[in-house]
Amino acid sequence: MIVSMTRISTDRTLKIGSPLQEAVTRVGSIIDLSRLEQQKLARYTQDAGNHVTIEVRPAAMSILP
Repeated sequence: MIVSMTRISTDRTLKIGSPLQEAVTRVGSIIDLSRLEQQKLARYTQDAGNHVTIEVRPAAMSILP
């Protein structure tokens, strides 16, 4: 599987292939884009609408050794 995350400042200690553990591994911090643009999601939330986009897809081939 390939997991892609956008709108996030990644933890610099993580590398491609690093093992992750649910509710334990910190992958990064949400980037605050509210100073740059008014986000449409903010109309439906109690905050500036900052969010992370996560995409999961099957890997075409293994990129790990």
